[in-house]
Amino acid sequence: MSGSIILKPIQAKLTRNVASFMKMDPYCVARYANINLKGQVCKGGALNPFWSEAFIFSLVNDHFCFIEIKNKDVLAKDSVIGICQIEIEKLKEEKESKKWYNLYYNKKNVGEIQIEAIYTEQKYSSRVVFYPQEKKVKESEEMGTSGNKLSMSYALSKHIPQPKESNPQATIGIMYMEYFLNRLDLQSKTDIQASPLSNTIQKSPLKGIKSTEIV
Repeated sequence: MSGSIILKPIQAKLTRNVASFMKMDPYCVARYANINLKGQVCKGGALNPFWSEAFIFSLVNDHFCFIEIKNKDVLAKDSVIGICQIEIEKLKEEKESKKWYNLYYNKKNVGEIQIEAIYTEQKYSSRVVFYPQEKKVKESEEMGTSGNKLSMSYALSKHIPQPKESNPQATIGIMYMEYFLNRLDLQSKTDIQASPLSNTIQKSPLKGIKSTEIV
């Protein structure tokens, strides 16, 4: 499978609270093939977190990508709040989309997450890119480390009901993602392929962008 996908989680509306005493601090983990990319924590985001990051994956032969929302816990192991599943072939057909995906935990709906996505035939190294925090979208507005590939896919997919229970309407025309992709084009000639155990942080030639590359 050729090309790359860029996934930008924007915000989530959660119905499952895994924090006992304090507000939840949710963050996203994007998982594709044997690559896991961890995003930034939305401190105090509770049931309505938002993020300013994009996950980039170089496509292989896996047909699904998972976005897992977890709660950052300083006293115990981080708890999973919910998981959504993204079908790669459908994303390739759409080219770009902005939609809501249902989140599940143990096959029960626990909220939804809004994700902007884009497919490109350009090959990029897998990484997570952070950019300046955006203002939170108002409620009234419309909106790593390597692991075992087979066991990870099974552990995540078991939370997703089959067949799919929802197919949100796509909204085409992602201005920011196109702008972001143009930025990546400027870096493509200087991309360095990292080893499987690398976890390096490097400054982008463009101010305000920090990328973590995990391959």
